[in-house]
Amino acid sequence: MMAGVTPNIVTIWTDALVELVRKNLGVDVSGESFQPLISPTLDLKFGDYTTGVCFKLGRVLRKGPPQLAKELVPRVEAVKLPHLAKVEAAGGYLNLTLARAYLERLVDSVHQLAGEYGQTDRFAGVRVLLEYVSANPTGPLTIAAARQAAVGDTLARLLEFTGASVTREYYVNDTGGQIRNLGLSILSRAADLAGRKLPFPEEGYRGEYVKDLAGAALAAHGPALFDKADAAQVCARLGRDELMKSIAVDLKAFGVEFDVYSSQEALEKSGKVEQTLHVLKQKGLIFDFEGAQWLRTTQFGDDKDRVMVKSDGSYTYRTPDIAYHRDKFERGFDRLIDLLGPDHRQEAKEVAMGLKALGIDADRRVRVIFVEHCRLMRGGEEVKMSKRLATYVTLRELIDEVGVDAARYFFLMRRVESHLDFDLEVAKKQSLDNPVYYAQYAQARICSAYEKAIEKGVVQATDVRGGLFAGGADPRLLDDPELQLIRMLERFPQTAAEAATDLDTAKVTSYVYSLSGAFQSYYTDGNKDPAKRMVTDDAARTAARLRTAAAVQIVLRTALGLLGVSAPSKM
Repeated sequence: MMAGVTPNIVTIWTDALVELVRKNLGVDVSGESFQPLISPTLDLKFGDYTTGVCFKLGRVLRKGPPQLAKELVPRVEAVKLPHLAKVEAAGGYLNLTLARAYLERLVDSVHQLAGEYGQTDRFAGVRVLLEYVSANPTGPLTIAAARQAAVGDTLARLLEFTGASVTREYYVNDTGGQIRNLGLSILSRAADLAGRKLPFPEEGYRGEYVKDLAGAALAAHGPALFDKADAAQVCARLGRDELMKSIAVDLKAFGVEFDVYSSQEALEKSGKVEQTLHVLKQKGLIFDFEGAQWLRTTQFGDDKDRVMVKSDGSYTYRTPDIAYHRDKFERGFDRLIDLLGPDHRQEAKEVAMGLKALGIDADRRVRVIFVEHCRLMRGGEEVKMSKRLATYVTLRELIDEVGVDAARYFFLMRRVESHLDFDLEVAKKQSLDNPVYYAQYAQARICSAYEKAIEKGVVQATDVRGGLFAGGADPRLLDDPELQLIRMLERFPQTAAEAATDLDTAKVTSYVYSLSGAFQSYYTDGNKDPAKRMVTDDAARTAARLRTAAAVQIVLRTALGLLGVSAPSKM
């Protein structure tokens, strides 16, 4: 087990409930059809967790869910689930409430574990290769790639937080028509700079960066550039290398770094594509037709067989992609996760069929996440984007305008399968209408409470260490408002585990919003009612409340850290 692994009450209760139902009702509810067996309640006034198992059991046992729920209450009480205060039947649901003593101890657990609170070992020992961004090196990164960068980096952090060993990889598509067009575009602009004339390619790239690359090509090769038989390839390689350097710099500024940059050109030169074709030929899955080489994908559920090598000897796009994924597994990874744009669905299906043809269980070991497009909005109007026509907003421009924190948080707020409207004006707002500002302001307010308490003389300056209240406190002095906050903290380990399992960053942003909202309400109530304020003349009660607030602060810092968002102490 990892250091800092947090005990998960949901897992403990789920295991006990499975055993209880098996013994008392003779039904196995551990299977997928019954999951999730226990979920957080939507409103804490109904308890901390709830199970709707009686609705599914009712269909099996032909009993009404409310009747089953009432029958299960005394049986749940009899097994004495750890840390359970009470169980209640509500319609067909069973609502479970945590014991106060457990909640009181939880504050100490959060302080002791600090940034490790919430860690689980759900994916301990699993080696994951996470490939994301992988934008063609034909121009600066746009917001489409920026959304993938934010999502991919956060998923990597979540998987590591839940025990996985993660390698972050960027696949450089540095062969094919787009790279040729980049080279021709640079060569044509270099000719313009040198007072020569070369036609600009019809599908060329028109951004100002192409002129900069043309200047770099002339600086490196001088007029001799135009005498080279492979001048376009020379320009393409220079453009690729310079753009990849720039992309890496912009990604680092965005809080994203890769362990591996993998080149398609290098893959093809290594012979691994031909090796993959050879394996498929040995399996009898490649056949010749009309001068081309075809893969029998119909044997794996495809509606037609697919060309692997064209009649002119060049590869189709799927051929190096299949070889690339085979190479990933040969490097020893247990699971592959690919983040792709929504226009790659057919390609992903074909790669999966190619892997199945190679004997790899793609259904179980490969997960492809399609990251939907993002619309950039300004003043209610969509900002149109095209890399080729140079009408786009780059990642660097986005960082400069709204900052890293807002950009990342906005990209992560919605499920990746959903279209995202990124409103620049909202992202820039320094108000509670901005969800990232809302979350960060909660953390800053806690820090300001420490200062007030020190000024008031009810706590010592030495009690605040590392920006947190670390003084001792008596949890028996906590009132219901503080206990409600602690109940929110208790949900964090399960939230992080579910976000990693479902590969869903929105679960974390939703949690951050809920926790910061709960604290903001708590703070506001204290302003209205002096008896509820964090800082009072009662030193002991103030210490208990500040220690709880510090636990909120720790969890907010950790959750925001998983999102790659900062937690400033002042706003």
